Amino acid sequence: MTNLKKTVKIYIIESQSDRDILHKRTEGKALSSGLELAGINHNYFQVINKKMLDECFEIIIADIIACRRNGMFAPYFHFSAHGNEQGIGLTNGDFLDWNNLREKIDYINSKLTMIRPNPENPSFEISFLNICFSVCKGFYGHKIQGKLKENKYTSLIGPIDAVDWSDSLIAFMTFYHNIIHKKNKARQSVEKMNLAAGLNNIFKISMGYGMIIKE
Repeated sequence: MTNLKKTVKIYIIESQSDRDILHKRTEGKALSSGLELAGINHNYFQVINKKMLDECFEIIIADIIACRRNGMFAPYFHFSAHGNEQGIGLTNGDFLDWNNLREKIDYINSKLTMIRPNPENPSFEISFLNICFSVCKGFYGHKIQGKLKENKYTSLIGPIDAVDWSDSLIAFMTFYHNIIHKKNKARQSVEKMNLAAGLNNIFKISMGYGMIIKE
């Protein structure tokens, strides 16, 4: 059986508000501590603006390529920030709407050598990029998906409404625990994260086909 601890890595990207920093609200950092205790492979990054976010992506891309040589093929991008139906905000007030983020995901996918051919259909390539939004109304991030031939991810998870940091932390720790330690399916793990946080189906999952049409 596949050892998911070796094949999955979570990249936490946190950009909380300045007020959150003042009051030491760091959901992403807290999640990192929980993953460390659970022995789940991850990296934590704190970014404050678009320039730092782009630099962060370059570091992550290089790390994914390096990790793939050791068998890692399923990266999770975990965004911890404030947001709404239009996109996510960064610490300095920069705002990324879903079109902005879609462009960045396109760039990431274009750089990752873990995109591999689909033997059942040579006109497609398969991507294993997973995206999690610990962001109020982060499920609206599914707007980056586009049409079928423009799939950006294998799975995307986020809440359809505003969520407290504590609820989000418990929810995502439960999700990663179920995915990696319990080897549950993604949809089942999302059900469990809602239950653990005491939420009524607030966290949703959008399953992409993990395919990118070759030009």
